[in-house]
Amino acid sequence: MTNLHETQLRFNPKIKIKTDDVQLSNNAGLLFYAEFKHAAGLDQTIDQAAAQLSEKRIGPHYSKTSLLNQMLELNIAGYGNDVAADALQHDPVMKQVHGTTDLAPQTTISRFLSALTCDDVLHLDRLILTLALDYIRTNHIDTVMLDVDSTHCDTFGHQEAASFNAHGFHPLVAYIAQLNLLLGIKQRPGNQYTSTGVKEFLAPIFAAFCELPFDVQLILRGDSGFATPELYTLCEFYDVKYVIRLKRNAALDQLADEFTPVVPKHFDQNSVIYGEFNYAAKSWSIDRRVLVKSTHQVGELFFERQYVVTNMTETGVKLLYLAYQKRGAMENLIKESKAGFFMDKTNSHTFTANAARATISGIAYNLIALMKLMALPKEQRNTTISTLRFQIFHVAGKLARHAGKIIIHLAQSNVFSQQIEALLANIHTLSPLVTN
Repeated sequence: MTNLHETQLRFNPKIKIKTDDVQLSNNAGLLFYAEFKHAAGLDQTIDQAAAQLSEKRIGPHYSKTSLLNQMLELNIAGYGNDVAADALQHDPVMKQVHGTTDLAPQTTISRFLSALTCDDVLHLDRLILTLALDYIRTNHIDTVMLDVDSTHCDTFGHQEAASFNAHGFHPLVAYIAQLNLLLGIKQRPGNQYTSTGVKEFLAPIFAAFCELPFDVQLILRGDSGFATPELYTLCEFYDVKYVIRLKRNAALDQLADEFTPVVPKHFDQNSVIYGEFNYAAKSWSIDRRVLVKSTHQVGELFFERQYVVTNMTETGVKLLYLAYQKRGAMENLIKESKAGFFMDKTNSHTFTANAARATISGIAYNLIALMKLMALPKEQRNTTISTLRFQIFHVAGKLARHAGKIIIHLAQSNVFSQQIEALLANIHTLSPLVTN
């Protein structure tokens, strides 16, 4: 551990600073994460997932569960680089959060990642889904708005499966819109088209919802990159409702011309006209309901048309468009996953290790999403992880021992002490999530 030698400050020569108290920590707020994880019964869920990971080590010093939990704690605390593990080996509160006096160094964590297989990545991805399903099962949520999208992760150098055309990877992601929960992530090479592999990605998610002890109506939203008949067919097979944007083409425009004008009557007025018709592209085996929204803005010569395809036959056109437009909020979830939880971090050499890294970030994202849903007031549930770190997790604390007990002293002058007290009080009212 690097120590700051005793240094006199120039603005006030009476003040000297040094790092010599090994019982101090700036991560004391992680104790509240550990308390939440315990109260919600998530320790067992993580243990079960870690137990399914392959083990090739002989006589390992650190268990798979220990290493997975340590990576999650580092991520949640905001330490995106594995090298931070070396300094935090000596953090007294991190040791208590982890329940051990021996934290793994960076080299062990890197080897753990590199040893994970493709099957291990699938097991970890299943944990992301399990965390979301347990919340839905516990709260008996019967309608779920599911947003699917792809995003970009930069790579550097000659990394395996990186596309030099796209300069990175192109993963698929799926979120529950009304809960901000992640359902899964599938890492892909950067040259993959938006919808490539979407059937294989979503089918296990749809199947998992079918296994719940009550009926859940899934509604899928996607942009035009997912306008593919194999996705429509998959949704129809699992009775999943969908609203997916279509790319504008001459055939759609010709059908829309019958009931929506091309040129507005009044150029000085904004106007919106909705319509619908049945349509079957050459690659479709059946006709499907297509909605059109024609929008004219003041100063424009023509209407701008947008099309979506849906199997929701009873819902009005305007209401479906309003529901589809809310899909834009998903960009904020992707941004939070990448900027807040390092889901786009690609500093491992192999494709599988980078996929595992992204999946572990997804698990960390869901753990905090559950904490916000279950332990924070409703008006604070959109709080970003950076705010939580500033207000709660990165609280200074000093570890002391007395009468066989461990006491963590927090600063009495903490500006956010009321929020911390309220959070802890809410955590102590929780019951474990209902699992299978």
